[in-house]
Amino acid sequence: MINLAGVKTCDETIQQELKEAGIKAVMVGKRERREVPSEYIGVSNNFIFTRAWYYWVVTGYMPLQYAKEMYEKYKDLNIRVAGHCGNPPPEEWCKPKNHVERCQPIVDQFWDHKISHEECDERCRELRKQGDQFVDCYHIDTQEGLNCFVETIKNNGIIG
Repeated sequence: MINLAGVKTCDETIQQELKEAGIKAVMVGKRERREVPSEYIGVSNNFIFTRAWYYWVVTGYMPLQYAKEMYEKYKDLNIRVAGHCGNPPPEEWCKPKNHVERCQPIVDQFWDHKISHEECDERCRELRKQGDQFVDCYHIDTQEGLNCFVETIKNNGIIG
């Protein structure tokens, strides 16, 4: 993918990339203060696709089972969990959908000086392991990776 940072004529490229992947382009208005000043985002099965400088940022809830399958099958396509440049396995970055909400009371205890930073981290790490596991963010560096991601969610009926 080409670098679209600051490219004011980026919308044509973005629409082409979305169309090739089978993603619906949605006009959201000019976003000139964004890295890529596009009027468009993509939406497919409740996943949101936003173009960044040379990659797509994808948000939504990918079940760990499918995240692992994609990682094993398409690792060379740079479908990067959490945008991590080292492309680690998804198990390292998964969590339950309600992780932030469940950790908030623990974080509040830390801010109220009732528990230490170490205890706060430990308790939130334990909560992270509890419940169904999802990856909620990806960076995708290639058109082939974007296509495979969308194929995975559509073929498996995954609603992000």
